[in-house]
Amino acid sequence: PPPPPPPGLVPVPGSVEAAVADALRAQGRGSDGAAAMATAVGVALLLAGDCVRDGGRALEVKAEGNRLFAAGEYLEAAETYTQALALAPLAEDFASQRAVFFANRAACFMHVGRFEDARADASDAIALDATYVKAWFRRAAACEKLDKLDDALRDVEEVLKLQPRNDQARADKPRLQKLIEERNEKMKDEMLGKLKDMGNTLLGKFGLSLDNFKMEKDPNT
Repeated sequence: PPPPPPPGLVPVPGSVEAAVADALRAQGRGSDGAAAMATAVGVALLLAGDCVRDGGRALEVKAEGNRLFAAGEYLEAAETYTQALALAPLAEDFASQRAVFFANRAACFMHVGRFEDARADASDAIALDATYVKAWFRRAAACEKLDKLDDALRDVEEVLKLQPRNDQARADKPRLQKLIEERNEKMKDEMLGKLKDMGNTLLGKFGLSLDNFKMEKDPNT
């Protein structure tokens, strides 16, 4: 097979789109979405040959992704943002744009129920631009869908550090805190129920039950 192009190069516009799309369809993005995506882009590079990164073209491709997203074509939009990432320069002054591409793809994955992929993409966006509020919100939303409520709350709190008066974050924080409290209470009740069942099993051998004993709730717990 031909050797991969030097670091920092991507396929010429026109070939990268088809190459990445074909690679994605062949690879898919399973539970290890980041690894599958990296493999897909690597395959695309091998298929496409010599190339150069092009920030202007990347922004044009992103605009097409935005159009597809607005039309509800979420998977097609995700593939288009992938193409934008493949074209995007790796220079520091383009990092914030790459963060937008990742966050936009995360939004696509949220719409099609691929929450692990959405969380991974939002994390990549945050790594590129830790001040990008939309990326924090998208990771929080993905974490909530994955029932990682504590992680979601931490991300919302990060938003409040950046924007203390952000209305959405100010509303999300108490809502998530309530969900966490309800979850913890449910877990505690389930644990106590299991302990009671275990105790009754042991006491039953002696003809006893926990119902024979008076139990009072500790007001400090």
